[in-house]
Amino acid sequence: MFTIVDEVERSTEVLARWIEEHGYRADGFVREVYLDYCPDTPENGVTELQLPVRPA
Repeated sequence: MFTIVDEVERSTEVLARWIEEHGYRADGFVREVYLDYCPDTPENGVTELQLPVRPA
């Protein structure tokens, strides 16, 4: 069964790897912004992840 939490967790891990591989480090907490929320079909929704970063 698809859950939005599972997908956001995987995406956050990818984001964290990209940040580290490109010489940055996180400088705060991840925020989730729901750009298109679909309660009946969450797999069709669009969530933006935001994380402040700074050079490592």
